[in-house]
Amino acid sequence: MTCNPGGDIIPCSIDVHADPEWLRVLAHRRREPVAVLEAAVGRFQAAGVTPEIVESHLHDAGDRLYAAAASGRASWAAEFGGERVVALIAAEVSALASHLVTRAASIRAASIEVLLEEYSAVTVASSLGVARQKVYELAKGKVGTDFIKTTPWSSK
Repeated sequence: MTCNPGGDIIPCSIDVHADPEWLRVLAHRRREPVAVLEAAVGRFQAAGVTPEIVESHLHDAGDRLYAAAASGRASWAAEFGGERVVALIAAEVSALASHLVTRAASIRAASIEVLLEEYSAVTVASSLGVARQKVYELAKGKVGTDFIKTTPWSSK
């Protein structure tokens, strides 16, 4: 990871492999380049955020953050470490949600591909409530092994 000399203070060298907790908590980022993961960990560490804190918010999918933000209270972010920490954690909840949307789309694609082997595009489109042309687009993709197997809130 590169530094920003004279700019904001950002740790210059972070080895995410040295801390398996970050790798476990940020498993939904495994498709991203190591440099991106290291930068994310660096931002968390610079803000004093631990893997356990991030995990607790991923576990509730941002529910506590949302409740506090929607409360209308002044200084609602203080209980979480301030606005910077809240912004970082909310971005991670968003990254997890994005990963899950991509995972769901790959599952849908795999099922549509199988349906198209047996049924016409018109029949499949009608049963799914999409345009016939969209069916072929939706069928592109496959279920990979680089998706998380369970959500942080599931009982394993």
